[in-house]
Amino acid sequence: MPLIKNRIESFVAERTEAEAQDWPAGACERDLPLHRTTRRTVMQEWERVIPLVLAKFAQALLASRVENLEREVEALRARLDQGGAQRSIIVPIESFAPEPFEVIKPFHVVVEPADGESIASLYDANINASGETEEEAVANLKDMMLTLFERLHQEPEQALGVGPTRQLAVLKSLVRRHG
Repeated sequence: MPLIKNRIESFVAERTEAEAQDWPAGACERDLPLHRTTRRTVMQEWERVIPLVLAKFAQALLASRVENLEREVEALRARLDQGGAQRSIIVPIESFAPEPFEVIKPFHVVVEPADGESIASLYDANINASGETEEEAVANLKDMMLTLFERLHQEPEQALGVGPTRQLAVLKSLVRRHG
């Protein structure tokens, strides 16, 4: 810290000498104190004005950022309003009627819009089905689940890979055949 202070003091001393040398030819010695007084006044004004200028700048910067955030929020609201019909929904599954299967415990599937149709997904088992409507997508997913359950159930578990083994385990926890 003393090293920095020494460097600052020597810089100020050099600047003061340079200013005295730059003093206009023919200037009176009596004008030098006036120059120093003016400099002191300017420095005092500078110290008073700079915080005000910085505060105004910070205020303008903050106002600009708030304005940008407000625009972004409005854009997001508009996108949400446009996509109101394109939101995902969660559909409870409590039955496979009239199929000869029953739900062991009720579960939920997610139905999402995609390119003018709906996709129903049972994420735990990585099973998806599509349809022109949400109802059709859910019906197709139920059919896909039961078809996959039957097919995987017929295979020896040692013959199944990691993914199908996981699918079968999830399906066994949710579905069983009547009788």
